[in-house]
Amino acid sequence: MPGGGDSGDAGGARGGAVAGSAGAGRADWVQNVYWPVYGYLADLLAPCWRRHPLCLAYLDVLHEAWCLLHLNQRDPKMVFAQLDWMTRSLLQAAEVMANETKRCRDLGGHREPGQDASPFPAATRAEFAPVRPGPGS
Repeated sequence: MPGGGDSGDAGGARGGAVAGSAGAGRADWVQNVYWPVYGYLADLLAPCWRRHPLCLAYLDVLHEAWCLLHLNQRDPKMVFAQLDWMTRSLLQAAEVMANETKRCRDLGGHREPGQDASPFPAATRAEFAPVRPGPGS
């Protein structure tokens, strides 16, 4: 099962016991619900997801939305809300998190931005700046 390779939870470092307990709940939800239930979407999430603040933010919201949709009484409106969540919100969040962790999956482990193993030097912002003609050009 994915996720066993990275034990650090950036959420715990953000704000003491509250963030730590939220991070633990999120990690449990990822392990017990997200990976087993959401198949190929969950497989797109790299094991180092805990080290990606963007993934932490998305997973916090996905976890909360899932709890609201699945742990409350169900009525017909709630079933349609669940369907909408699965076909729009979940798919979009999974795509964003897959893009966020793509470099880590491709390189076989967590990489900070600019830390990849590319043999080519990283391009600088200046190299992509628009060329502006000078006066009289």
